[in-house]
Amino acid sequence: LGSANSWPNQINLHMFKTNITTKFTWMLCAATILSACGDPYAKKLNNKLTPSEAEKIAKSLPNSDGDLFLRWSQRNSLGERFGGEGTVYTVRDAINTQTVYESRKAEEYEKEKEFKKKQEAAREKEALALKEKNSQIEKIRHLRQLTDAEINKAIDKRAVNYRIEPQLDRLNREIGWQWVFNIEVKNKTEAPIIGLAGYITIKDVFGENLGTYPFSFESEINGGQSKILSLYMQDNPKDQNLRRLKSATKIFPEWFLESLAFSNGWRIDLESVEKSTRSITNKGT
Repeated sequence: LGSANSWPNQINLHMFKTNITTKFTWMLCAATILSACGDPYAKKLNNKLTPSEAEKIAKSLPNSDGDLFLRWSQRNSLGERFGGEGTVYTVRDAINTQTVYESRKAEEYEKEKEFKKKQEAAREKEALALKEKNSQIEKIRHLRQLTDAEINKAIDKRAVNYRIEPQLDRLNREIGWQWVFNIEVKNKTEAPIIGLAGYITIKDVFGENLGTYPFSFESEINGGQSKILSLYMQDNPKDQNLRRLKSATKIFPEWFLESLAFSNGWRIDLESVEKSTRSITNKGT
């Protein structure tokens, strides 16, 4: 046995060890608690996060992460989720999830933006093509007017009459109906005309166009002479314009010429008038 003097020392040593152990335990607990409380990203989230709770959590985070968390909480409150979105347990999960969500949205926005850009480019291209087409149509229409006016300097033309009559075969049997439109042409030049072509537009009493049809005649008209030429056009029951033509009370044929050929090789047509117009324009500049 030790001496009596050693007992107090042993008691003090025991008490010292006990105090050390207790203090260490408390320090460990405190460190654990502080660690949990000091890391806002590790905070557990419940399914019923209120706006005020979300605001409080957001304030404990850096600005950018706080904003991300608030946007996640707003989206979460609306039940808005993206495909493959995982379960959110902590604040860190919420921020990571929102980052993925916004990345996908940004990608979708860029794709939509590119799609709209292509659509707009296609519309602009289509509008430009339509404008060019209309310009060409207007150019041709104007050229036709100029050509008809130039041809009218060489001839006089007059719509004589029209009729619809039975169409017969060689055995004199009726096989259908045909329209006949007659035009009188007078050659005002000295050179014989050997051919003319153009189109006939037929209108009703209200000026509505009932159809436009091409024609061409290879017939000689000597200088100073007149001749009546006949355009034969087979009636077609399936042609809606001809049906309207047949049901009209009165019709008005209008003859427009696009080509006039003379025996001496002289010709007035769209090509020659365009060249003449271009030549005059070039001289003017």
